[in-house]
Amino acid sequence: MRTENVESVMCNGRWILKDKKISNVDEEEVYSLATKAAENLLKRAGISLPNRFNCL
Repeated sequence: MRTENVESVMCNGRWILKDKKISNVDEEEVYSLATKAAENLLKRAGISLPNRFNCL
């Protein structure tokens, strides 16, 4: 079995993953927060990456 085979997950009577969609986390918010954190980390470290790199 691989992760692609998992469609739904329930834990303690609550859906965690239903129809391959995470239901207890706002994925857009997590992505946005990770992007901001990565930008701040690069800025503090004095690192400048070319735009061709797709990174958070």
